[in-house]
Amino acid sequence: MKRNLIKFYAQLSTVGILATIGLLALCGEPAEDANFLAVFSAQIAVVIITWTLAYLLSKKWQIARKIEATGLFQ
Repeated sequence: MKRNLIKFYAQLSTVGILATIGLLALCGEPAEDANFLAVFSAQIAVVIITWTLAYLLSKKWQIARKIEATGLFQ
C-alpha cells in the first residue's frame, strides 16, 4: 500500500512539474536585445511539448481515476 502511494505521488509530481514548466515558459518575456520571434516560437514549442507530455502521462497513469478513488483532492 505504502509503495503504491509513493509511486502515485511521484507520478502526480511528474505531471505537475511538466505542467508548471509549460506555464512558466508561456508567462516568460524575452529580453530587449533578443530576437522576439525566435524566443516566442521556442516558448510556444516548450509549452506544446510539456503540456502534451503531461497530458499523455496523465492518461497513461490514469491520474484522474486515482485521484477520485483516493479522495485526495476534495
